[in-house]
Order: sequence, then structure tokens, then C-alpha cells
Amino acid sequence: AIEALGMKPTWQQEMLFKSIAYDGSRTTVASGHGCFGKGTMVRLFNGDLSPIELIKEEDVLRNGDGRTPMRVYSVCDGEQEMFRFTYQDGTVHEFNRSHILCLRNPQKWGKDDAGHSIRITVGEYLTWTTRKRKAWCAYRLTSDYGSSRPTYKMIKIKKVESLGLGHYYGVELEPIDGAYNFLLADDTVVSNTGKTS
Repeated sequence: AIEALGMKPTWQQEMLFKSIAYDGSRTTVASGHGCFGKGTMVRLFNGDLSPIELIKEEDVLRNGDGRTPMRVYSVCDGEQEMFRFTYQDGTVHEFNRSHILCLRNPQKWGKDDAGHSIRITVGEYLTWTTRKRKAWCAYRLTSDYGSSRPTYKMIKIKKVESLGLGHYYGVELEPIDGAYNFLLADDTVVSNTGKTS
């Protein structure tokens, strides 16, 4: 399928390929939706704000670049372990374990230059060392909406705590040039729930 469709494998797909690359391998794949806690406020493209649980199909959100509309083509909800992320400025967000974090590094980390962006699940983030966690930050749009050169501010993650089993809500977006992110009410860049091809 990758060869026929010209797909570029994701890091999860690469991990799967490596795990089944030998005779007799046994691999289990768990699939989850990366989503948000009830009451998480999302920025619509028209400037309005809405709690994530009230977002509907055909709503239009604002991409993380601040200028691109992203159409919602599916919504989901369910239950999973939830986590509260507290940032250095005192703001908080709630994500489930499968949520994909959008992070940047303010300084060079390993082979990644400063300002490099990554996407990683909350579950994987929790396996990182304290030192590695401190090296990566959430980031927020600081430029005006519609700006041709978006700028961002990095926000350190101060604390992560488990909230136990809880209800989550998420959206799948119509991707624009491979971009799957959108803005929360505080202009934090976040990832949608949907699976890529």
C-alpha cells in the first residue's frame, strides 16, 4: 500500500514494520483516539470559541498557522485515562493517553536543532526522562491570524498528573497540505484525533 499510494510511513508504522520483520513475531497493535477533556475550548475559524464536546461535523477550525481553515469531518468520544498538563504560566489542558502532543525544543536537543517540532503521544511522553521532558515545550501562536509568517512562543510543561479514567472528546479534520493541527482558545497548537493514511 505504501508503494502503491506513495505514502511516507509514520514513525508508528516504522515501529510496526520492525516488530514483524522476523519469523514467528507476535505483535499487538492498540488503536486509540487522541482527544481532550470536556470543556476544552477550541478556536473556530470565524473567531468564535466552543467547548470541544459541542464541536460538530462541518464546523471549521483554525489551523495552527493561524490562517488556514480546517473542516471537521468526524467527531468522536470515549473513555481512557486522562492527564492534566500544567504549564509554566499556570494554564492547564486535559488530554487522554492517546493524545498526540505538538512540541518544540527551545534549544538544540540531540540531532534536533532549536525550534524543531515533533508530534508524540502522551503515553510516550510519560516514558521520557525528566531531563528530556524539560527540553521540549508546548507552543502557542503569537502572530496575528492570517499572517503569512506565523510566529510561536514556547511554553514549558511544569507538571503532568493522572486524573484516572475519564471521558474524552475529539475531532478529525480535513488535512491541508498534510497539516493536522489546530488552535485551542489560548492559541496552543494541538493535533487532531484522526489517523493519517
